[in-house]
This record gives sequence, C-alpha cells and structure tokens, in this order.
Amino acid sequence: MKNITKKNITKKNMTRTAAILLAAMLTTGLCACGNGTTSVSKDSGQTVEQTGADTDPGETEEVDKPAAAGVAVSPAAAETADDSTAEKENNVSGSTPSEKPDGDGSSVGTPPEGSNGGTPPEKPDGNGGPGGTPPEGGTPPEGSTPPEGGIGGTPPEKPDGNGGPGGTPPEKPDGNGGPGGTPPEKPDGNGGPGGAPGGSSADINYSGAVEISSADTQSGQTYDSSASDENALLISTSDDVTITDPTVTKTGDSDGGDSCNFYGLNAAVLVKDGAQTTITGGTITSDADGANGVFSYGGNGGRNGAEGDGTSVTIRDTTITTTGSGSGGIMTTGGGTTYAYNLDVTTSGQSSAAIRTDRGGGTVVVDGGTYTSNGLGSPAIYSTADITVSNAALTSNLSEGVCIEGLNSITLNNCELAADNTKCNGN
Repeated sequence: MKNITKKNITKKNMTRTAAILLAAMLTTGLCACGNGTTSVSKDSGQTVEQTGADTDPGETEEVDKPAAAGVAVSPAAAETADDSTAEKENNVSGSTPSEKPDGDGSSVGTPPEGSNGGTPPEKPDGNGGPGGTPPEGGTPPEGSTPPEGGIGGTPPEKPDGNGGPGGTPPEKPDGNGGPGGTPPEKPDGNGGPGGAPGGSSADINYSGAVEISSADTQSGQTYDSSASDENALLISTSDDVTITDPTVTKTGDSDGGDSCNFYGLNAAVLVKDGAQTTITGGTITSDADGANGVFSYGGNGGRNGAEGDGTSVTIRDTTITTTGSGSGGIMTTGGGTTYAYNLDVTTSGQSSAAIRTDRGGGTVVVDGGTYTSNGLGSPAIYSTADITVSNAALTSNLSEGVCIEGLNSITLNNCELAADNTKCNGN
C-alpha cells in the first residue's frame, strides 16, 4: 500500500493552474501502475487513504500536492488549501498521529498506561485489586500501622469478663438465675414455675400432737402444739373424720420452707392421704412461722393439674387466725380439695394469703364469710389452683387484692374486694 502524506503547502504563490496540472499528471502516472482503490474524507484539511494491489508494502511517497492522486481538486478546494497555515496538521490514515496526552484511551495513538493491551501500572504494596499483586496477609502499605484485629493481624486482647467469641464469660453474681448462674432463693410461699421442688412429702417425718389415722368423730377437743415442725392435729387416713368445735393452738416456728408451703409441715391442722374431713365451728390459732391454719394436701407430689389422692376438707363457721410468715388461713396444695363456708379468717404475716394455694394446685370453693390479710405479699386470695369465691368479703391491707400465678384461675361471685395498700413495697 502506498501511504501518501499530504504535507502542508507553504508556498502561497502557487497558482490554481499548477495545482490542477500536478493532480492530472499524478493521476496519469498511477493509472499505469494498476488498479487502485481510493477513499476520501473531507474535513477542514483533507485526509486521503489509498491502497493498491501492485504497490510494494512499506513504500512511502511524499508529494507536495494539495490532494491525493485520483482526486479532482476544485479551484475552491485548492484555494482553501492555499489559505491554510503551517500550524494545521491533517491526519492521514496510517500516519503517525499527534502525541496524545497521558491517559487518553482513544482508539488512535499510543494507549495510556494500564489500558487494554498496555502494561498495567505498578500497584502499591498490599493492593489486592484486579491485576495487582494480592497482599500478603493483609500487610498495609509501608509506613502505615495495621489496626489491631485487622485482616491477617493479631486480634486485640479481650478484656476480662468479655463473653464474646473467644472471650471468658463474665462471672455471674450470686443469685443470678441466668445461664450458668445460681438461681435466686425464692421467698417462702412462692409456688411459681421454676421454684425449688422442695423435695417430696415422702421425705418428711410427719408428727402431730394429736394424730388421727382412721375413721373418727371428735367434738369439743383441744389440740395444742408448741414444737417446731409438728402439727397440732394431724389427720392421715383414707376414711371419714368429723371434728366439731375444736380449739386448736399452734406455736413453734419452722424453717422447713417448702415442706411447710407444699406439704403441710408445721400446720395447725393437716389433712392428707385421702381423708374426707369435716370441721365445724371452733377456733384455730397459729402464732408461728410456716404454720398454716388448715392445710389440705392432695398427695400429687406438687404436679399442677395432676389428680390428687382424694383428700378433701369441708370446714364451716370456724374462726381462723394466723400471725407468722408463710402462714395462710386455709391452704390447699397437691391436688387437694377445700370447701369453706362462712369462715372468719385473718392473717398478719408475710406471704400469708387468707385463701392460699401452692405447688400442685387443687380445687377451692368458698361461699360466705370474711377473709382479711394484713401482711406484705399477702393478698386476700393467692391462686395456683382453681378457686371460686361467692358471697364473701375480701380485704387485703398491704398487698394486691388477689393474685393468680401461672395457668390457674379465680372466680368471684357477688363478692366485696378491697385492696387498701397505697405504697410500692416490692411484694
């Protein structure tokens, strides 16, 4: 291919006739050389590209002409070329383009560093971008300090007590019931889910000042106990027992905890083992901690909803008074049953509801009477059972009126309920 480069015309005194004549002479000479293909692109300076099959490759001819061979130049075009300045450089395909500024990635000229086909620029140390050298272990550029715990770096030392991954779990304070901690000690009488099971009734060595272990009927008797963990009257039989106009007195504190709350240890009157007991009239007084008034334990081992052993207490027209902590008026647990009619019940200790139930639940039906509690954390009714109270006056002077724990219930029919506490007391 012949590459014809049109040089800038510097002689302004060339005539139009000379330009036309030179073009015609060149055309005649090239026609004798063989067939050729010429393409022309007009611009402010003309660019001409010509290829020929019979031309030696690499041969270049420079012509001081206003246009390439095979192109008829009009007088106007020649005049335009004549007026051009030497500073205008016209690009011919195949010629060396003007120097491009750095970074110019156009298709003509020398590609900038890093462009396709060129040599990529040297990446700084640690640059893991495409085409670069991946960092070794996340080493930062020279002169900088890697952050502690960064990629490839040494993780920072964790402070003591940091329970995060790799850290030492913090030491839990005493009484923290969270995972790994010691569950807090529950107050007496709290039979909520998660409380300590308190062993079982089989672990208790029951004793009573008076014990009834078979069918019996007693009237006008006195039952008195001052010993710790002893019942004043213990009824343990599957037979019927009837007690009329009793005088029951119980003193002697107990630290039996849940054995008192769940199983009747130290109660003034305890009925268990399936006994069907009826108490009418009389007085029952307890002046000790952990000494409930009348306790009905159904024997289901403290499993709420489980069937009891048939223990049942029916009590009417009786006055019951307790003063110690953890000492309810009438108490039902372990699936026992209590029917109470027209009772006068007053409690004064902490955690001593007038109508009280605990672990294992049961059934309580109350009709008529007056039920008053005066201690902290001592509602008139505390339910972990199914309790129905009708036609009764219920008063709580230092706690909520009634309290239901867990999936249990209290039904009030035609009752007067008053909760007179006006202070926050944590109970």
